[in-house]
Amino acid sequence: MPHFVAKSVAVLRDRKQDLPEAANGRVKAIRAVFKWASSPEEGIVNTKPARDVQYRRNENPDGFHTWTIEEV
Repeated sequence: MPHFVAKSVAVLRDRKQDLPEAANGRVKAIRAVFKWASSPEEGIVNTKPARDVQYRRNENPDGFHTWTIEEV
């Protein structure tokens, strides 16, 4: 049985729950590693556990304010 599964990726993602874009960056990086490791050239792993983990939604309702000329 594999030790690094989707639940493992979700735990790593959730450790950055206060920073949703950082959490998503972790999932994206792990996906890239497993994509490389499962390629025919490498053949290190047979599964892609990060594929099954959803990204965090950024719940910022206000978005980001536009800079004024004075702020620039």
